[in-house]
Amino acid sequence: MKLNKIFLLDDDPIVNVINEQLFRKYNAAKQYIICRTSQEAIDYITKAEPLPEIVIIDLNIPLTNGFAFLEKFYDRFVNNLSVYILTSSVNPEDYNKAMSYPFVKGYLKKPLTRDIVQKIIAEN
Repeated sequence: MKLNKIFLLDDDPIVNVINEQLFRKYNAAKQYIICRTSQEAIDYITKAEPLPEIVIIDLNIPLTNGFAFLEKFYDRFVNNLSVYILTSSVNPEDYNKAMSYPFVKGYLKKPLTRDIVQKIIAEN
């Protein structure tokens, strides 16, 4: 089943291009929304109707961090979409905090791979 929207938030433009291409390879969604800053992401998510089915975010993003982003949209995200954290952080505290959100379905280590993309698609 093809999703309507996949949302990617990472401050590295190369990472965003690679991640989008991986999802496109599997024809996963009709639309891909890419943001590089938390403000871009906040502006988009605030107005988005419908929400993307999948949100993939880096924890270390300019102006704020991934956790602040998750907190801001907690009520909007819960029971509405699947969030995957894509990060280089190996801090167990980051993992535990991320997985405490009911809508976070995975804590993934960079880089995203074909196997991980296939798993995300299968779960959604």
